[in-house]
Amino acid sequence: TSIKKMLLPTLVTDGVNGEAALLPPRYTIDEIRNNFNSSPSIFAWGEQFFTGGGAKTSPPRNEHEELFGAVGAKFEGVYRDSMRFSTWLCVALIVYSTTQIVFRDMAALYLHSANVGNPEGLVPELIVWIIFTASAVFQLSLAPTTFLNYCFVTSVEEYVKYDIVKEVMREEELCET
Repeated sequence: TSIKKMLLPTLVTDGVNGEAALLPPRYTIDEIRNNFNSSPSIFAWGEQFFTGGGAKTSPPRNEHEELFGAVGAKFEGVYRDSMRFSTWLCVALIVYSTTQIVFRDMAALYLHSANVGNPEGLVPELIVWIIFTASAVFQLSLAPTTFLNYCFVTSVEEYVKYDIVKEVMREEELCET
């Protein structure tokens, strides 16, 4: 979200005449971009480790990529892979916890099974695993928003392919050249 805010232009009104001005994206202002840090030191080492050196081996190619801190020019792949990994972990946790623990504990409670190893720990265990499952479902529900943010940050400013835009405009007869 903080990177998205840096990429969006800002609409400012004077409040008196109702006139508005569209300011350039914040990342184009050197002072703001220099003070922005998307990779605090506690996370920067991990980002560099998982990207094979990150910005040190793949330095940012433009101001847009500078926003992604330690991952540098590899941000598209890192962002995409982190979404894949997170989704896989959520699905794995949901499947495991519901089929292996929650259903088993609920059946033991329902059947008043005497074969339960620790009857006093059954209800707390069931509650904890239901919370784990619910949190995984919640995290999985964030995937569409995360994917939309990925599409946005990889489709604006420095990543616009102007030759394709001009070609489409010519085909639609919106421009002459």
